[in-house]
Amino acid sequence: MKLLKLFDYADAAAIGTWAIIVGITFYILPYGSPLVADYLWAYISLFIVYLVCFIGATRDPQHFHIPLTVRYAFLVGQIAAAFGLLLILPMGYLPILSIIWAAVLPGFFRFKTSLYIVVTVVSAWFALLAYINNENTLFSGLLFGTFHIFALMAHHQTIQATRAKEALEQKNAELLATQHLLAEANKQSERTRIARDLHDLLGHHLTALTINLQVASHLTEGKAKDHVSQCHQLSKLLLSDVREAVSTLRSNQQLDLLTALNTLHTPGLKVILDIEENISVEDLVAAETILRCCQEAVTNTLKHSGGNEICFKLTSTESHYLLTIVDNGQAAAKLTMGNGLKGMTERVTSLKGKFSISTKSNSLMYYIALPKVGS
Repeated sequence: MKLLKLFDYADAAAIGTWAIIVGITFYILPYGSPLVADYLWAYISLFIVYLVCFIGATRDPQHFHIPLTVRYAFLVGQIAAAFGLLLILPMGYLPILSIIWAAVLPGFFRFKTSLYIVVTVVSAWFALLAYINNENTLFSGLLFGTFHIFALMAHHQTIQATRAKEALEQKNAELLATQHLLAEANKQSERTRIARDLHDLLGHHLTALTINLQVASHLTEGKAKDHVSQCHQLSKLLLSDVREAVSTLRSNQQLDLLTALNTLHTPGLKVILDIEENISVEDLVAAETILRCCQEAVTNTLKHSGGNEICFKLTSTESHYLLTIVDNGQAAAKLTMGNGLKGMTERVTSLKGKFSISTKSNSLMYYIALPKVGS
């Protein structure tokens, strides 16, 4: 079952088409011919090479740590195997193999580049076929050429739709995370307002009441004085309770950053959250900066390093929040500061924090230090 999950419907259709071509080929081969006897194992080998290269070229880099150069080699090997079969087995239906190959190109190149490659390969294919069979292949070339372009455009549109869906899901996750932080900020603001009102209004009146009861206790005698003294003690106790409630409200000002991090859109990524216990992030801007840096790190891992696991470690000192992000991908030795990394740097430096990035063991590692409010 796990093996089946590695192939989608497009892979199944391509492999099924390959299997039909192989089946038909070996069914109609004239096994009595000396040519077939000489090249039989070459036929088998080239068909197997074609299939292996197709599978290698189309594997998802998020799940398989296959370097891009190796995937390009698989792509070249796939079309080379198809041309090899054309040279020793000039069957009229073999261009179907190059149609399958053409559908793979949008995963490697832009559409225009893929189109130029397809036109070049189809032209070379039918020129070679015309030379081998000594016949005019213009019309068959045009016909199969349209099939190649159709396969190319269909897969290009599928990729575009998938990318648009992923971008929409990512934006939705970012909105949910931001919404959660804003809700937490509103709660924080409301707690601050309530604490301030309790202190300024109720605390003021209770203080005045306590003072007046203390004065009244000196002006009364007998049972009345006892009742006044009892009321005085109750007012002092109530004032103490109000002060404790205010202190509790003011001390409970941290934002629920963990829930916001859990809403990150991480398709195909295993996320490890190593958050310091009882860490308190009270500044909304700092919390949003941490969240945005984590989102950008996820995007970089998915698009560039090709990892399938990312770890967020958040700790704090007396003066700073410390965020470390590490993935298990294969990043380039020399990093180019694109818009995403520049945005991370700008967010951190605007808060007078420190940002650095490295590629230890080809993994992307981010180090972010943000000062606490008032430090």
